[in-house]
Amino acid sequence: MVQHCQFPATLFLIPIILAGCVPAKKYQALNIAREQSEIEVQRLQKIEQTYQGLQGDYQQLQKDYEENGQALRELVVKYDRLNETYHVLLEQYDQAIDEKQRLIQNSSQEMNRLREVIQEKDHIIEQKQREIWDKEMELENRDSRLAHLTEAMEPRDLQAKSLLEAWDAQQMQADSIRAVVARALENDSTGITLRSESGKVTVNLPQSGLFSPGTNQLAKSGQSILQTLVNALQSASEWDVLVEGHTSRQGAESFNWDLSMTWATEVVKEMIRDGMQPARLTACGRSYYEPLYSDDSPESALKNRRIAIVVRPANDINRQQSGQ
Repeated sequence: MVQHCQFPATLFLIPIILAGCVPAKKYQALNIAREQSEIEVQRLQKIEQTYQGLQGDYQQLQKDYEENGQALRELVVKYDRLNETYHVLLEQYDQAIDEKQRLIQNSSQEMNRLREVIQEKDHIIEQKQREIWDKEMELENRDSRLAHLTEAMEPRDLQAKSLLEAWDAQQMQADSIRAVVARALENDSTGITLRSESGKVTVNLPQSGLFSPGTNQLAKSGQSILQTLVNALQSASEWDVLVEGHTSRQGAESFNWDLSMTWATEVVKEMIRDGMQPARLTACGRSYYEPLYSDDSPESALKNRRIAIVVRPANDINRQQSGQ
C-alpha cells in the first residue's frame, strides 16, 4: 500500500516534478536495510563485549604471573637468609673444632651432634632448593600457558583457557590439602615429607616409622599417624587416595614386588578401619623402581623404603588430558 506524504502548500505548484511519494517497494527495501544495519551493529557490539572479556582475562593472568614472580623472589630471599644461617653454623662448627682440638679423643659424641646439626641444615637447604626449583618450573609452565593464550585468542582456544582455569583451581585445592595435612602432622618427627605438584599431594611416610621392626605389621605409632592422616583427608572427600609401597634394592626382585604390595595393602586396610571409604583407596606396589635416592648407601636405602600416599582428585585433569 502506497503511503502519502505531506508537503508544504507551495510544492503543489510543481505537480509534474513531484507527482507522488516514494513507492512501497522502495520503502520496504529501506526498512530492510535499516534492520540489517541494526543487526550488524548488535553483532559488532557483541564482538566488542567478547573482546573486552578476553582482555580482562588476559590482564588477570598477567596479574597472577606478577604475583607469582613476587612470591618466587620472596622465596629466594628466604633461601638467602637460610644460606647465611648455614654459613654462620659452619663458622661456629669450625670454632668448636679449634677449641676442642686437644680433647678430640673424648669429644666424639659432641662432634657427632654437630655433624647431625649440619646434616639437618643441609637437608633443610636441599628441601628449600627443591622448592625453589619447583616454583621456577611452575612459573615456566605459567609463562608457556600465558604465551599460548596471548598468541591465540580464537574461539577454539576457549577450551584451553577453561582447562587452564580448572588446572589452577585443582592446584590451589591441592595446596590447601597439603597445608591441612602439614598442620595435622607437624608434631610428628619420623621424617615425613610432603609435596604438592601437578595438581596432587604426595605424603612420603618412612617404612621404619609405620611398621614394627622386622615385621610387616603396623606399629602403634604407625597406626596413630595413619589415623591422623585419615582425619585430615576427610575434608577432601572428592579426592582419591593411591597408596604406593616402595622398597630398596636389597633382596630379589620378586621379593621386593611382594613386599611393596604387602606394605601398601596393610596401610589401605588400616585406613579403611580408620573410617576412609574403600572406594577412594587403591593399593599399588612399586618395588624398588621409583627410588628417592639412586645410590646404594644404607642411608639412601632407608629413605627409599617408604609408603607414598598420593592424594588426587577423582576427576584428575592430568589423567583426563593423558587419556585424550
